[in-house]
Amino acid sequence: MSANGLISFRDGFTDFRVSEFPRESSDDLLLIAPLWADFDLRQGGSISYRVTRDGATLAKAKELIAERNLLSFSGFSPSFCTIVTWEDAVLLRSLEESV
Repeated sequence: MSANGLISFRDGFTDFRVSEFPRESSDDLLLIAPLWADFDLRQGGSISYRVTRDGATLAKAKELIAERNLLSFSGFSPSFCTIVTWEDAVLLRSLEESV
């Protein structure tokens, strides 16, 4: 997880610049960008995550993915969910705004 709103599934992603996504050099990266922004956690805020196998959470994830047609195959049934939270993260260019 990065302060720029990325979640990486391989090597850490240390680029601090917000730029066009996906990037030409990102072919070998396994990442998603649910909150692609430029945060400065030195000014406050935090990033946390948790993994859950809770039945109600898995059912909600399955429902949301089906509603939004995020997968091109039917029968998707998650076995776990990773929940990532950027709490009170301060945008780098505007220290008065937070998410």
